[in-house]
Amino acid sequence: MSATSLQSILFGAAFAEALSTQPEANPPPTSSQSMPHTTAALKFGEQQLTDGPTPPTKHITAAAIVGCLHRHDTSELRRTAQNAFAHCPPPTQAAGLAWAHVVQSALEGIPPPEYLSRALLITDGISETFDAVLYRVGQAHFASEEHALRHIGTTDRDEEVFARALWCVAQYPTDYVACVRRAATAGSPATKTAYIAGAISAAWLGLDAVPVGWRSRCAHRQRIVDLSEQMFLNGGDTNP
Repeated sequence: MSATSLQSILFGAAFAEALSTQPEANPPPTSSQSMPHTTAALKFGEQQLTDGPTPPTKHITAAAIVGCLHRHDTSELRRTAQNAFAHCPPPTQAAGLAWAHVVQSALEGIPPPEYLSRALLITDGISETFDAVLYRVGQAHFASEEHALRHIGTTDRDEEVFARALWCVAQYPTDYVACVRRAATAGSPATKTAYIAGAISAAWLGLDAVPVGWRSRCAHRQRIVDLSEQMFLNGGDTNP
């Protein structure tokens, strides 16, 4: 992994999360209070640097870090994600693994149209509920975006949150800001949907897609930079 790759994901997710709290704001807020998912992901990442096993978490927001750390090793990605989300219900386990793999795929230069099939393939056999929701993404070909999102699902279940985020990335594959603005108003909770979509979109489009002026004022800026650089110095490897 590179430090820039992880910065792309974390800044991309943080901007999207902050935007979701005030969708009409330009720029969105920069305070840490507006980014609880970012805070949880950073805590998970910092725990990865300690001498211990992968810490279990109930926050699938940690999955983006797993995808970046193991962008060249799908087997290790799968093992780390399974350890991290072992205490979660099967649909959430599947969502976390799928998100990590989609981030990995984006960093490897695989385009958004392929993310749905890759998410289904890596999670095969984990959760029929997760599979059913993701199939709705492939079926959501409607003239109205609102109709498409209602078809995918509007609840706060992790499988539906991930599916909505994946749909937003597919709809706006070359425009990070448009993608996260759409995700910021897509179902409930919008914060998590936007966070996931922002991480994937920024992984695909790169750090420059995230507005530089906002990055420089982000309350988590130094923490994101420090974590990214430390993980890069560690070779991007997690502990066994």
